[in-house]
Amino acid sequence: MIGTLAAAYAEAGQFANAVEAAHIAETLSSLTNRKDVATKYSKMRSLYEARMTPSTARLPDAAVYPATISRLTLSGLNFPFVFA
Repeated sequence: MIGTLAAAYAEAGQFANAVEAAHIAETLSSLTNRKDVATKYSKMRSLYEARMTPSTARLPDAAVYPATISRLTLSGLNFPFVFA
């Protein structure tokens, strides 16, 4: 849920709050031995630090799947992101 909050903050342009929430989500994931999830939150935090969101960033997946919808799974929920 904290990852969802981070994404909402970023989409609203509140990047400082997004970075903080993503950091908390990353830390909690690490503490519960969910390294795969922590890695996703780390990547999300890096985007927010660069003042970008998944919906506006051109990520490496875009080169493999141009103009398609990719799904990022956070906390068991699917969030669609369009890469142009």
